[in-house]
Amino acid sequence: MCNPVAAVGLAVGSGVMGYMGQRRAAKQQNAYNQQQYAQEMAYRAEQEAYQLEQYLENAERAADDVRRNYKEIDQRIQEEGVVAALEIEEFFRQGRQMQSSELSVAAERGVEGATVDNLMDNIKYTELRAISNVKQEQQWRLNQYASMKEQVEAQGEARVESMNPQPIPLPALPQHQSGPDPFATMLNIGSQALGVYNSFASAPNPVAATTPLTTPTNYHRGNLWSGGVSQGSFGPIGGYRPYSVQPSWVN
Repeated sequence: MCNPVAAVGLAVGSGVMGYMGQRRAAKQQNAYNQQQYAQEMAYRAEQEAYQLEQYLENAERAADDVRRNYKEIDQRIQEEGVVAALEIEEFFRQGRQMQSSELSVAAERGVEGATVDNLMDNIKYTELRAISNVKQEQQWRLNQYASMKEQVEAQGEARVESMNPQPIPLPALPQHQSGPDPFATMLNIGSQALGVYNSFASAPNPVAATTPLTTPTNYHRGNLWSGGVSQGSFGPIGGYRPYSVQPSWVN
């Protein structure tokens, strides 16, 4: 026959082992989830670093292009200024030459006074008008170059913004796997142990079920029974008489 105490202990041990297994599985799952989250965060950090590196490289190249274009435009402005200065100087030279020539002609002809002054004024006016046109054209070109610089700057800014680092969403937080409830586990183990104990307590005793019963009636009648079969009797005047057939007075 199985010992009820051992059976109860076995049920308790089984419950405890189940609890420990569930708890270990929950810890392993949580560790795995945390590891996955750490890997995703590391990958996100790498992506951010890569975007920042690309952004800085692109911004540096864009700035270099803007500086180069600025330099080219400034060079053209400087060249335009030199050309304009040469043109103005040429007009001055031509004006002085015309004045000298007109004065010589007037002196040969004996022209004096207001007529000579008018000739000089006309030459001076023509000279100033030509110089004014040169300066006006130079200003127009300067305005065009200024617009070109603005376009170059805008293109550079657009190029930089095209590689502006984009926000990378954060990975989902690791899900926490709850382990078994100790209180509920204790109640479950106690319930199982109680059920095992009650099953043993309610089971019939096999020793008591196989023990032959001797009724008082049989003893009064002098019968000898064994296992429900009469083995003999004492007669009314004494003496033992065995028999194998059940007597008629036995119910």
